[in-house]
Amino acid sequence: MSLRSIFLLIVGSLTIVAAIITGILATNSWDRYNRASNAISLDEPLAMGMMNLARERGVTSIALAAADPAPEYLATSISHYRQAADASIRETIHFLSAHRHTDIVNDLLAQVTAAHARVDRLRPEVDVAISISASERQPDLAKEWITAITDLIEGCQMLRLVAARAANSPDTLLADLRILRYFAWMAVEYAGRERAMIGAMISAKTPMTYADLNGIARNRGMIELAWKITRFFASDASMPMEVRRTVQAADKAYFKDFDHQRAALIQAAIAGAPYTLSPQQWFEQSTAAINSLFAVDTAAGDAAAAEVEDTFLQTIFSMSLQAGLFLFGAGIAAALFMFMSRRVIEPIKGMTAATMRLAHGDLDVTIPHIGGKGEIAGMATAMGTFRDNAMARAQLEAELRRAREAAETANRTKSEFMANMSHELRTPLNAIIGFSAMIKDQLRGPIAENYQNYAADIHESAEHLLAIINDILDISKLESGQMAIIEEEVSVEDILNLVLRIHHSHIDEKKIVVELDFEEELPTIRADARMLKQIISNLLSNAIKFNVEGGRISLRLRRTDNDGLLLIVSDTGIGMNPADIPRLLEPFTQADTSLHRIYEGTGLGLAITKSMVELHGGALTVESNTNAGTTITVTLPRQRAVAEAAVARHP
Repeated sequence: MSLRSIFLLIVGSLTIVAAIITGILATNSWDRYNRASNAISLDEPLAMGMMNLARERGVTSIALAAADPAPEYLATSISHYRQAADASIRETIHFLSAHRHTDIVNDLLAQVTAAHARVDRLRPEVDVAISISASERQPDLAKEWITAITDLIEGCQMLRLVAARAANSPDTLLADLRILRYFAWMAVEYAGRERAMIGAMISAKTPMTYADLNGIARNRGMIELAWKITRFFASDASMPMEVRRTVQAADKAYFKDFDHQRAALIQAAIAGAPYTLSPQQWFEQSTAAINSLFAVDTAAGDAAAAEVEDTFLQTIFSMSLQAGLFLFGAGIAAALFMFMSRRVIEPIKGMTAATMRLAHGDLDVTIPHIGGKGEIAGMATAMGTFRDNAMARAQLEAELRRAREAAETANRTKSEFMANMSHELRTPLNAIIGFSAMIKDQLRGPIAENYQNYAADIHESAEHLLAIINDILDISKLESGQMAIIEEEVSVEDILNLVLRIHHSHIDEKKIVVELDFEEELPTIRADARMLKQIISNLLSNAIKFNVEGGRISLRLRRTDNDGLLLIVSDTGIGMNPADIPRLLEPFTQADTSLHRIYEGTGLGLAITKSMVELHGGALTVESNTNAGTTITVTLPRQRAVAEAAVARHP
């Protein structure tokens, strides 16, 4: 076979391979685009359905709380919101049922369908209840209705999140928009709950108790936390201007204009005066303010759709350009070979030497000068082009390194911002904690009992908020890889006993029996003492929080078969559904997210604990069943154990 035939065969094969690769990349891009487009198309009816369900919940709560039958305008509003919500939910169910999806989408679809059926079943009873006086209504109907419609709203939100993740885009802006939409809807949801709570009190004409104010304050804290995170992501320079303007407008409409009316109403209720707004006025004004928050969710969705479309078009253009350049280069190479085939003896030796130097990375090589317009001259020109391209590629790699360094610098700047923000938040919080403790303990003289209770609530809430801030900062450092281990030789047994003393009062308060089972001659380990203390404290705190009164907690320390260390924490508490365990190991996730959940928390404890254990090269496993307790096992590798075993110690 001639050299020409060999060369043409190689060029043809490479062209076919390039065409196949380009086709595969184009197919994958098109598939990602379709999935993202479907997710965004699905998001709009879901969002509108959730918004109308929240409005139906708010108006119905006002009607069920009133002593008299609901006036006609309330019944009309309920019917309008119900029809709009049902149309959106049924459109979503029909769309999802007509396509194949993953198991998690199918499970969520089944949950939403069941929740919707439950709401439909209760609606006739609710319609009857609001048409009669309070004395004739079923006593538990309002609670059952609120729980059912809230479950439906939360199921729809989970479908939105799963649909958003279906886009599976590495684009940072799309990821930020997805997070922004989550927290914007979180603010809308808690604002809707506040609308229902206060609307029910106005409708029932009952004064606000201390418990009511405490519940409203906690709900308000969740609104402000979600909105603070929303504003943080919206402030990024890459965020579309329309999203930023919508956030600014919502900030003014809800947290400034509407907040004056809300504060005046609550102040009047605290003072014992009649409510300053009627149920209809309260619902209309609060709904208008909540709509401004929902507009942020809508604007972010529109921006995400535009970003997906733009990214897809850029990908197609880039792939087409690469394919064209490759084919063009292949054609040039084939043409040059036709001229090269006549002169291949002496001139090729110099070209071979130059090629060897280029192959070894010597980009300063001088290409032999060949005069004339013959084949070898063309080859020399081609080699010069190759060298120039290699130099350009090296320059491009250098620019990429500089860009990566700039990104790392930006990441460090973000970390410094988080550290500064930590200082700015912790300083006033510590002042609040200190002064509220002085007032609570009456260090400056006696005060009224109700003010002492207020001070105690302020002190407890400030400490809770400080713990949340610390958890958020820890998870941020862990996820960015900026949390370093400060190793020292520590005794797990000593740290465990220290944590037990810290939680002693909580253990006694719930009358929990703690069982200790430590293997003798356990080794000391090399670990970060602060992280190890936080790991054990988080596990013990959860075991106490979710335990029943008079329950039991078992703490065991064991050697593993390969001389590692096992810490096993078991409790007889409420346990959890095994299917929820992977989700509960993710940040900001809780088993109970309903309106009436019993246990507080941000859902960061287990995620932080798992990350800290893995930072030490260990592993964390969870075994649990509903109403059957929970067992969490922390395994530390043998590399963490100090060679000499510690002298056995007993608590």
